[in-house]
Amino acid sequence: MIAWINSVIWEIVDVSGRDPRKAFIALFWIISILILLFLFGPTLHQYLSEIKLDNIKTAFEKLIPIAPAIAILLSALWASVFVLHSAGNSRQTARLQETLNIIVKTEYDNDYISGKKIWHRYRGKDDHHQEFSSLFAVYHLGETEAIDIIREDAQSILTYLNSFEIASLAVNRKILDEKFYMEYNGTNFIRTWNYSVAAIGALRTLHCNPRLFLQWEEIVKKWKEELNVPNIECSKDYSIPDLAEKAKKDSKIIISKKRKGDEKNKTEKKKNKKKNKKKS
Repeated sequence: MIAWINSVIWEIVDVSGRDPRKAFIALFWIISILILLFLFGPTLHQYLSEIKLDNIKTAFEKLIPIAPAIAILLSALWASVFVLHSAGNSRQTARLQETLNIIVKTEYDNDYISGKKIWHRYRGKDDHHQEFSSLFAVYHLGETEAIDIIREDAQSILTYLNSFEIASLAVNRKILDEKFYMEYNGTNFIRTWNYSVAAIGALRTLHCNPRLFLQWEEIVKKWKEELNVPNIECSKDYSIPDLAEKAKKDSKIIISKKRKGDEKNKTEKKKNKKKNKKKS
C-alpha cells in the first residue's frame, strides 16, 4: 500500500511537470482521502457487507448514516481533479506567454543581432569550420595584437551561441514551451549547431569542459528526428597543442591582413585628398 501511494505521488509530480505547488495540492487531497477512509472505512465495509440485492430499501437506509462521508470523499476527489486541471492550464498559459516574450525580446536584442550578423559573416566562408575554430584558438591562445583584432568578433559570436544554450536550458527545464519554440526556431536551432560545431569543439577543448553547450546539443539530437533535419556531431579531435599551433600560425595571418588593410586604407585616403585638392 505504501509503495503504491509513493508511486502515485511521484506520478502526479511528474505529470504536473514537477511543479511543487501542484504536487503539494495533490498530496494534500490524497492524505485527506486516506484519513476519511481510515475513519469511515470500517463502517462502510460493515454496511456494504450486509447489503442484499433483495432488500435495496434497507440497504439505502443503512447507507444514510455514512452519506456525509461519501459526499466528502467525492467532493475531495472532484476538487483535487479541478485544482490540478486549473493549475495545469494556468501554468501552460504562462509558459506559452513566457516563450513568446523570450522570442520577441531575443529577436530585437542588439547584442543578439550583432552576434548573428558576425556569425553569418564567418558562416558564409567556404572554410567556415576552419574559420570558427581558428577564431577561438586565437582568442584564447594567440598573440596579443591578433587577440585585439578579433576580440569583438569572438565575443559577439560567443554571445550569439550562448543564446541557444540558454534557450535550450529553459526548454529542458520546462520554463519555455518546447512545442511552441520548436515550431518557431527548431530548424534554425539545428542548422546553427551544424555550422558551429567547430567553434563548440574548440571551446570545449580550450576550457577543458566537454559539457559546454550540452543543453543545446541534447535539444538538437531530440528535435532532428521530429523536424527531419540532420545534425553534425561535435568533433572531439581537438587538442590544446594543436589549437596552440593553429593560434600561433593564424595570429600572424590575422596581423598581416590587418596591416595590409590599414596600408590600403591609408593609400586610398591619400588618393582622395589629392583628388579633392585638384578639384578645389
